[in-house]
Amino acid sequence: MALARGSRKAARHRREQGLKLESLEPRLALATGLLSTLVSVVRSNNSQSLLAPGATAGVTEGTELAASVRLTRRPDSAITVSFKSLAPLEVGVPSTPLRFTPANWNQPQSVSFASFQDGSRDGDQLVPVSMTAAVAKTPQANSSKKIWIESLDSGVITPATPATDTYKGSIVGGSNSGVITGTYDGVLKRGTLALKATLPELVNFRNRTITVNYSVGADNRVQVERVGGVAASQFRLDATYRDFGANRGLFGTFTVLQSQLGRSATATLTATATPGGVQNLAAAVGIATDGTAFSGGGFDGNGYAYSWQALGSSSTLAWNGVNFQLGSPDQPNCIPALGQTIAVPQGAYAMLNLAGAAVNGSQQNQKITLNFTDGSTAIWTQSFSDWGSPQNYGHEAIISTQSYRDTASGGSQQFTNRVYGYTYNYTSVKTLASITLPNNSNVRFLDLQLSNSAPVNLSLVYNAWGIATGSNQVANHQGFDGNGNYYYEGNLQLTIAWSGANFNTGPIPTTALGNISNFVRSPLLPISMPLNRFSWLYLAGAGANGNQTNQQLKLLFSDGSTAIWTQSFSDWCNPQNYNGETIIQMQPQRVNQVGNVVSQTNYVYGYAYQVPAGKKLVSVALPNNVNVGILAMAVM
Repeated sequence: MALARGSRKAARHRREQGLKLESLEPRLALATGLLSTLVSVVRSNNSQSLLAPGATAGVTEGTELAASVRLTRRPDSAITVSFKSLAPLEVGVPSTPLRFTPANWNQPQSVSFASFQDGSRDGDQLVPVSMTAAVAKTPQANSSKKIWIESLDSGVITPATPATDTYKGSIVGGSNSGVITGTYDGVLKRGTLALKATLPELVNFRNRTITVNYSVGADNRVQVERVGGVAASQFRLDATYRDFGANRGLFGTFTVLQSQLGRSATATLTATATPGGVQNLAAAVGIATDGTAFSGGGFDGNGYAYSWQALGSSSTLAWNGVNFQLGSPDQPNCIPALGQTIAVPQGAYAMLNLAGAAVNGSQQNQKITLNFTDGSTAIWTQSFSDWGSPQNYGHEAIISTQSYRDTASGGSQQFTNRVYGYTYNYTSVKTLASITLPNNSNVRFLDLQLSNSAPVNLSLVYNAWGIATGSNQVANHQGFDGNGNYYYEGNLQLTIAWSGANFNTGPIPTTALGNISNFVRSPLLPISMPLNRFSWLYLAGAGANGNQTNQQLKLLFSDGSTAIWTQSFSDWCNPQNYNGETIIQMQPQRVNQVGNVVSQTNYVYGYAYQVPAGKKLVSVALPNNVNVGILAMAVM
């Protein structure tokens, strides 16, 4: 009998162990390195499994390989899948990890692997790409496996860009006029400048020539080394040298003082590199002066261009804390995307901002490659609206609207057109060296600028629970709408980049009893801002229980003055596209009052307030309205 009881006890122990192993089986598969039994990676046409033994995928330089990833079985906890290229200058991989949950485990997620055009004949390169799958839930486990991508040499040879540019341009502003010639050595970062200017506001200043020797700093600001033709104490230059494709050169203003007469004059200068360098081959006249004929196809390639006058007759276009440089009209000033690699200013930046639009229809899911100084890369996938038909894509904002455009013959045409702004948040930890544009001439850019932002710490003022996981939710009569309905963490991006700002949403409960606050509604006290001076305040949030119109936010500045920001907030499930409101996230599901994930499209909106020049924002008091919810705030 004792032996029988021992046999039953041993059998029961084996069954319990089997159940325990079964419940942990997906994580054990990772821990033991059997990743290929859990994760499937195949070409988008299902023609080849990239995890099959001996599988190698060939990709010609300058093109991409489209694939999809999914799990082969349902996991018992969330699993992330990330990729790392072991030769990032040859092959680029997705920068954002994929996330699979028990709810979406069998839904394929798209990825792409880019083979970069290096412009030289160096033969085919076999590149290993490391794929790591990981689970965070105890017991923690991860496993890696290599995917082999062969970068096939295209045989294309890129001619070297001249180290020294020569450029010419114009002087404008009121009745000021003149011409500019100059040089710039991209290796030494030094150049010369000759301004032949007429400034009627000054005495005896007609066709006067000022010569300048200058250097360019790490932030691309121009530093004057020597001045001729006017006393150094009477001359000030505020300009940058940018290297944005064909439209590279000097942009800014200069001021001449006649202090003994109490006079001064400031003029705008734009000087772009003359044709000859390889980058100039892509340029087009995208902005024209009304009544002036132009050649080369214009902004859209079909003989139409933006009107300089309709754009405000200004060489700059301000948007969310950056000043895009438009160059001069009737000169090459837009860049069709042809796969060019463009150097950018290097510094402690975190956001890449682009001004431009699509032509000949919207262009979806275009790939921009970010190349960092450490050799790593990231892929920014962005959709671009046609300049005449906004689609309100994510990370896209209208920054200028014109009622007509110019024609190549010198005429004009009634046609509502727009310039859009696009922003990608990469990371301030890495330094961006250059970007590689998509190989699609229907995507066109006017300028590139780098910027930075800082999140506003809301952890001390979170006072409601509005984001939940679904699998461990309990009804508690809270939710984003106060009626038990929540944003679903499985859909919502916990870090949201929009218009140069990087939003960090609040913490997510991890247990069934985790009653945790993660957004703000009707706080008792104003919200303190970071100490630094900044130009823009951003909010991420929405209204609930209907649209909330004409809500007032009170802003306090360091000099004791205040301002009222009046903003309407769309209901989180019913966008109204109010003025100053942009959809920055759209989710297909939410968590209901009994803790189930249900189909209900919902949104997060972005709102921006420009801080008045010379003011330093100290705090913001949100509306006294529980139906306005703020998920995150940032400044830039």
